[in-house]
Amino acid sequence: MVKSGAAGIQGSNLKTVHATVNARVIRNADARIIASASIHVNVAHLDEVAGASLAIEQASRKLARKLDTKIRSLVTKEQAVGPSMVLNISGLKSYRHLNAIMLTLGRSTPGVENVRLEDFTSGTATILITYRGGLRELADDLVHEHFRDFRLEPTHVTSNRIDLRSVLDKAE
Repeated sequence: MVKSGAAGIQGSNLKTVHATVNARVIRNADARIIASASIHVNVAHLDEVAGASLAIEQASRKLARKLDTKIRSLVTKEQAVGPSMVLNISGLKSYRHLNAIMLTLGRSTPGVENVRLEDFTSGTATILITYRGGLRELADDLVHEHFRDFRLEPTHVTSNRIDLRSVLDKAE
């Protein structure tokens, strides 16, 4: 966003231009926002259009440096503790089913180090896990897991997200 400011600064023909640049970095594989920042810059210039261009350029450079620092910090953290993965589970008939899945992940699934419920609404849950390993192997483990009265079927697997559907094995 660019706005014109004061004209005739200190008796000159200079005009001020204010630029604000906002950005979010979204991880393509799971559509999660992994970094965001906003930068505001003021520039004085004789030409309002050239000043706007210069203000946007300066703000964009500062913003890029800020986002780069945040992304590098995230990558370093993920390398130290393991990457964060997302499990989206639909078709859950009750919170009891979700609880069974979370307990299985936390207690008996190899490579899972942390399990956190992000959201549960109307039979759909988003679970964040810290996992060391490939998600294809995790999807295979979950397919073969024996839950009481239901099973999980993967519908989509990426490098850091699995979409699963809960399917009843028998009528409750």
